[in-house]
Amino acid sequence: MRRGVGRSRARNRVRNEAALKQTGAAVRAEEVKHIQKQWQFIETKLREFAQQHRSEINTSPEFRREFMKMCVEVGIDPLMSTKSFWGNIMGNLSQFYHELGVQVLDVCYGTRSQNGGLIAMDDLVEQIRRLRGTQADQVISADDVATSLKHLKLLGNGLRLLNVADNAGQFVVSVPQEFDMDHQLALTVARESGGFLTKRQLRESHGWEEQRIDRAIKKLIQSGMVWIDAPGPEDADMQYWFPTLFVDDNQRVDIS
Repeated sequence: MRRGVGRSRARNRVRNEAALKQTGAAVRAEEVKHIQKQWQFIETKLREFAQQHRSEINTSPEFRREFMKMCVEVGIDPLMSTKSFWGNIMGNLSQFYHELGVQVLDVCYGTRSQNGGLIAMDDLVEQIRRLRGTQADQVISADDVATSLKHLKLLGNGLRLLNVADNAGQFVVSVPQEFDMDHQLALTVARESGGFLTKRQLRESHGWEEQRIDRAIKKLIQSGMVWIDAPGPEDADMQYWFPTLFVDDNQRVDIS
């Protein structure tokens, strides 16, 4: 009797475990089906929105930025999607970012000798606008440039976006030169001073020792990102200028 009871309990346990597995599989399948329905609903609404606001997406930088942000939040990249819908609806936008990427490369590479491969985002945007001319239908923004950089990065072109500390602004680096936190702090000091910095400023503002100051400035000079301006009076400090912070319209390089 005892042996029979033990076998019966074992069979019941096996049946119960099998039933639980079936129930679990059914629940998971139902969850997947529910998620798929939600995803299809979101994608349908996004398509309807894109169709309804196609003109604004293609012409307004602010509207375009919010639309791209909305796409990212739901896991859709219309610029990379192979679905025919996005190709048809967003074809103009894809072409826009492709052309913009080429223009970003033109400006960044064409101004290397001038700025050492470090260009302020606002200067980059302004030069691209000049390059595109007044007849261009689409106005570009810094967000558009940042989006184009993300897709250019896939090509391994070496361009990268730099968000400098202390709200000193955005810059694009087009050389393999390392740009560490010390370099960013030096750039911040220079921006606050109108484009240049001195060793005295770094000592007084950040408490750096001479060796740290020399190491940071030396790398910037070697890369061409900083120019030296010899002082006038004998007691004046040597000034180190970031050309990307003081280039005016008359000094811009012609890349056309």
